[in-house]
This record gives sequence, C-alpha cells and structure tokens, in this order.
Amino acid sequence: MAVRIRAITKPEGDERYEAISHYWANDVRGILIPLERNWFIDWLDANGTYAFVSEDGDEARCDVKYNGHVRFLQTRADASRANNLLNLPRKRL
Repeated sequence: MAVRIRAITKPEGDERYEAISHYWANDVRGILIPLERNWFIDWLDANGTYAFVSEDGDEARCDVKYNGHVRFLQTRADASRANNLLNLPRKRL
C-alpha cells in the first residue's frame, strides 16, 4: 500500500537548508495526520512500500535518500513542478 503525501512541515526561520520534519498523509479514517520523518521512513522500509506525491494529475514517487546526516524523501524528477515535495502545502504542528 503506497502512501500519498499531501503536505509537509519544515522548521520555521531559514528553512532553505533544513530537512522536512514531517510528512502529512491521510490515515485510514481519511484524517490528515503528521508523520515524523525518521519514523515514516522506517515504516516505509519495514512495510516494503513507498510514498508518492500526486498533484494536478501528475504522480511522482519519492525515494529515500541519505546525505550523510539524515535520511529523507526526495521526489523523483519529472516534467511537473506541482508534484514536488517542496511545492506541497506547508502545515504547522
């Protein structure tokens, strides 16, 4: 079961260099909930599934990346900007 990410949370302030802290997805009841980055990536790995972004009819899969400090999700590049994680709505915790 793949998970559709609908929004993100990043630290406030100068967020250009800060990783996404939470990914927002709907739970089984359809309620939008925050999923902490490390927990969510571990859950994806443990369940053999993946996350994706789908906006404006375009869908992009998210790959787990590691920059030497943190693991994070990165949207696979395609021709659409609408389905990029960083273009999703921002939500506060």
